[in-house]
Amino acid sequence: WTQEQSENLKDLIEMYFPGAYRINWAWVASQLGNSFTRKQCKNKWEIMRRRIGSEDEITLLKQGYQEFGPSWGQIQEKYLPERSRGSISIMWNLLETRETEQQKRK
Repeated sequence: WTQEQSENLKDLIEMYFPGAYRINWAWVASQLGNSFTRKQCKNKWEIMRRRIGSEDEITLLKQGYQEFGPSWGQIQEKYLPERSRGSISIMWNLLETRETEQQKRK
């Protein structure tokens, strides 16, 4: 993703999907010239928003990861049914990144 592509993604979502509710990712991908899949667009948006989750969700994610490892489907089924497998994976990666950055600052 270039900076310009990221800005285009942000502009599209803010203009056509205020509040980022029920985003049509296939349409968004098509507006970006089909350079990216709908999944890539959604994942990039999640990362851009740094949507890591509430403290309760983070606690549940850590419990699930401790129990199942990176089996996002099992974690989804038992701990976070309202989230997609992809968003759970993204949440885990963002959590790891955040914790690594915090450790480097110490």
